[in-house]
Amino acid sequence: ESDTDPSRPEAGPLDNPFYYLENALTVLTWVRDHHGDLLTDGEQDRLRQFLILPRASQGLLVRLVMRTNIYFRLGSLNYPELGLSIAEALAPLVEGRWVDADPPLSITTVAAMLRKPELASAFTDELAAAGLGSGASKAAIQAMLLDRHGGQVRELRHWWPACPDSLVMLNDMALFDRIRLMFFGNLHQDWSEFVVTVLGYQKYEPVAFSASSRAFRTRHEVDHYLALDACRERLHNGEALACLWQDLPEALADNAWLSHRRDRLLFEFGQCAERAGDCDLALAAYRTAWTPDARVRYFRVQEKRQPAGELWPLLQRARESAQTGSERRSLARICQRVAKKARVSVAPEAPAIPLPVQALTLDANPVLSVEQQVAACLDGNQCQCFYVENILFNGLFGLLFWPAIFAPLPGAFFHPFQAAPADLYREDFAARRQALIDQALASLASGDYRQRIWQYWHSRQGISNPFVNWSILTQSLLELALDCIPAAHLQSVFSRLLGDLRGHRSGFPDLVRFWPRRRSYELIEVKAPGDRLQDHQRLWLEFFVEQGIAASVCQVNWREPV
Repeated sequence: ESDTDPSRPEAGPLDNPFYYLENALTVLTWVRDHHGDLLTDGEQDRLRQFLILPRASQGLLVRLVMRTNIYFRLGSLNYPELGLSIAEALAPLVEGRWVDADPPLSITTVAAMLRKPELASAFTDELAAAGLGSGASKAAIQAMLLDRHGGQVRELRHWWPACPDSLVMLNDMALFDRIRLMFFGNLHQDWSEFVVTVLGYQKYEPVAFSASSRAFRTRHEVDHYLALDACRERLHNGEALACLWQDLPEALADNAWLSHRRDRLLFEFGQCAERAGDCDLALAAYRTAWTPDARVRYFRVQEKRQPAGELWPLLQRARESAQTGSERRSLARICQRVAKKARVSVAPEAPAIPLPVQALTLDANPVLSVEQQVAACLDGNQCQCFYVENILFNGLFGLLFWPAIFAPLPGAFFHPFQAAPADLYREDFAARRQALIDQALASLASGDYRQRIWQYWHSRQGISNPFVNWSILTQSLLELALDCIPAAHLQSVFSRLLGDLRGHRSGFPDLVRFWPRRRSYELIEVKAPGDRLQDHQRLWLEFFVEQGIAASVCQVNWREPV
């Protein structure tokens, strides 16, 4: 018996005035049915309480949950579809402690909730005593109030007895965030995903779900994600790094995608520590993450701190085990500098592969980008030139490998609103899908790849794919690409892409120029005056030259005005 679940959560129709409630009920029901073992008895009970609320009260609560705050002024709430006044819909929510009426507030919250004229009215005497007139900014008023009342918490009616409005506080936002996380597998998607899907702004590939298709296997994993997200928010809010470092959660050895998220947070933490001048914390963060990017940053910091003789053997081992071309190149540069300081004799670096360069002089055009100007200049004379940058080869890859990208593997797809598998950039992405990848590569050898690519271009038009830009990858561009780019070239490019999807999906040359009659093409990287090749761009260009693929750099100069 298959463990595939035939039911799929669907978005509510927008002609239903309670569409947002239907969407929320879909999420709550899905989580309760598929992730119930990850909820506490108290959380399960809370969901049951929600489901028996009056419909208008359910609708009002969901409206509040969908907003970005937890404090709400009643005067700002207006939802005619409820069929009741806000006060009537609110009463069961207050009784059930879903919201608190007249909650205690810090002065910071009060200042955020009130407009400047209201603050001036509420604190007239204090503003006068502080010498702040009517022209004072809201920021100045907030600073004064914080200085005077920073540690105090009071109800709004005590802060401002004459306030004409009431205020409520949402109590269960943490529970709704947890539910949203278990449904989507992330916190950057929200309830609006249902709406944009119904409107057709976003379409997703239908992927079969099974009992193993869950973002989280244990409650501890959910807690771990939430802890990482809280640390990232604190980092972005500028909290003291030393305090934050103590609260970073330990790694989960048996969950690759959560470990990947933690490594990304550690790298970001290291960068913040570097900018703050705390090299010890930066090194600790980079050493803990120890991803290719983190290793490069680690040795760049150590280059300035550690004696060259001590650093040299460590650097050599790191360079020998580098995982990507970009990492190897970055570490090689550090090696050259450290070797010189350590007075170590090293074999010279292999000379860089010479790249063909063409010069082009153009009139400056403030309306068009330099790439667009070069494309227009090179277009014609039996050829067609397109500004595609990373879109062309990535798009061809996304179409050819569509079944592999959307394979219903455990831990890849968690819900129907997912544009890419969760393990897309993990090192084992290709290995987990090797049979499907081999089938796609075999189609290049057999010649069936054209039919395969056209099949997915037509049948999946507009469906989100992390590699396909439907607005640029038009039928005419695809026809030219498949007519002019040999299968052997695609094989080489796709094989390199699969070696490091995150690192290699960028850096492609800006332009592609086709000669349809000759069935040939060339790739062109455009550089304006003062611009230089980045490592990932140079690595692709060197790869193309090695593979015998026509590629060059177009160095643009601006014509002097007459």
